[in-house]
Amino acid sequence: GDPDPPKDANDALLKGTDMRAMLGAAALLPNEDILTFADVRADVLHRLAHPEEFVGTPIKSLPALNRVVKGLRRGELSVLTGPTGSGKTTLLSQMSLDVAEAGVGTLWGSFEVKNVNLLEKMLKQFARGAVDLSFAAAAGP
Repeated sequence: GDPDPPKDANDALLKGTDMRAMLGAAALLPNEDILTFADVRADVLHRLAHPEEFVGTPIKSLPALNRVVKGLRRGELSVLTGPTGSGKTTLLSQMSLDVAEAGVGTLWGSFEVKNVNLLEKMLKQFARGAVDLSFAAAAGP
C-alpha cells in the first residue's frame, strides 16, 4: 500500500491518486454497529406478531394521538419540529404532563423556549388555567 495515503478526497485529487484503483482495492471493514435485515429479522417479526408488547406510556389527554403512536416508550427519542407559534411547546408540554402523572420523567431540549417560560406554561396547563399563588405570599421571598 501507499506509505502516505491521501487523508481525504481533496488530498487524493491533489496527489493525482488513481481513484478507480483505490476504490477497487478497498475492502469492507467489519462494524458490529451496522446491521442488515437478516440481523434483526426475528425481532421485527416478533414486533409485528405481538404489537401489544411494545406499547408505551399512554398520552391520556390526547386519545387520538395515543391511538396512532401507542404512547411514549422508554429509551426512544421523539423530535417535533414546526414553525414558531404552531403549538409544539403546548403539545409536548401536555404530553410531558401526561407521562409525568404516570410516574415517567421526560427530558426537554428547546431552541426556542427558556426553562422558566416552559415551567410556567406547564404549571398553567397542569392547573387547567390560572395558578393559585396564595401559598407563595405566605412562603415569602
